[in-house]
Amino acid sequence: MDLVFDDDLYVKFLAEKKTVYNSRLRADDETFFDAMLSKEADLRTTPEGKQIINIIQSIGNE
Repeated sequence: MDLVFDDDLYVKFLAEKKTVYNSRLRADDETFFDAMLSKEADLRTTPEGKQIINIIQSIGNE
């Protein structure tokens, strides 16, 4: 598969505002784990979050 990305296509992509920026997800001084454990992103309340917690807990237990 050959993919070609030109400047015009890249500009169009950026204009769609679908890019996820780190500043929207967490503060500069907040680690990935801080963000996961924050009250705003309580992983214990959703099935997906519980699955993430189970995966992290299993690391090193294999």
